[in-house]
Amino acid sequence: MSAPFIQPFSLIRWPYFDRMCRLAVALNVTFLIMGLWSMPGLAQPWLGGCPAGTKWSPIAARHPAMPPLDSLFRAAPDAQTTVLPAHGGVNREGRPVWGHQVRRVQQGDTAKAYTGWTRQILVDSDHRWRFQRLERGWLVEQVSYYENGTADHHFHTDTTGNNIGSQRMWHPDGQPYLDQFHDAEGRLHGRQLRWTAQGALDWDARFEHGVEVDEAGRPVPEDRRSRPGGSGGC
Repeated sequence: MSAPFIQPFSLIRWPYFDRMCRLAVALNVTFLIMGLWSMPGLAQPWLGGCPAGTKWSPIAARHPAMPPLDSLFRAAPDAQTTVLPAHGGVNREGRPVWGHQVRRVQQGDTAKAYTGWTRQILVDSDHRWRFQRLERGWLVEQVSYYENGTADHHFHTDTTGNNIGSQRMWHPDGQPYLDQFHDAEGRLHGRQLRWTAQGALDWDARFEHGVEVDEAGRPVPEDRRSRPGGSGGC
């Protein structure tokens, strides 16, 4: 007696039940993503490698996301009280050379190399905040923000001081300034772009492991190689 009753009921109710299950799963996934997005350290105010407040670069998607300023303040202790030395030495004018490779150790235990983020505040510059990520004492990533909170630069380096991988800079108003990429040996590789402060593209070149090439991949003769115009910008 039960079979004739159950089968018609399932035929009538199943499509509705299936739709409701699908909707519930979709809502749960949506809420999960929203929850992760709002967690400190995971939330990113931009997509595709374009920091908040900056203008889009046509090849921004090849770059890793730049850590947000608020997350860096939470993650990075003051270098002056965390590592020795606090920076990579000084130049002839006595100013810190932040990017110079010097293996840094923990202030609390100089026998141990430091791993993690550190923070420097440059009070005499509009390049206001600088953060460095160290691995076993060596600088591997550097992030800087202008005093107005706009992204300044985002660099990566190896233990010898060579730029590797993604290298980007912006003008103070958020206009892109430099969009470069280096191979594992520090040579320019891939498309390279540079802009003026007015937003005009003044250098667009392609490289294969340090050699400039044309669109067909052929080496460009030395007398025809491109040179970025203008001067400075960040």
